[in-house]
Amino acid sequence: MPLIVFDTKGIPATRRERIVAAVEAGGKHIKAVYEAWITTDPFHGGVQVTITGPLGFERSVQFAVDEDSVEITFPVRFWLVPKPITPEIPVIGEGSEQ
Repeated sequence: MPLIVFDTKGIPATRRERIVAAVEAGGKHIKAVYEAWITTDPFHGGVQVTITGPLGFERSVQFAVDEDSVEITFPVRFWLVPKPITPEIPVIGEGSEQ
């Protein structure tokens, strides 16, 4: 499994299995190995998932403890989808004297 949940802190046992399954489902489509840590977010009253991976990748996703599984899976999947990097192409003739 490409997304491995290493630790869960402060999540009630009755909701932990559902949240972990939803986070892992969000990472099924990726090829590289990523790690996730799930903790309660005391400042916002919900759950925070921190995802780390290759090349210094690090993202955090927050959601409510009682959130639906689909609403947990979607943001995890969104942050793990590679975004195309478009290089800045210089425009010839603007600002240059020839």
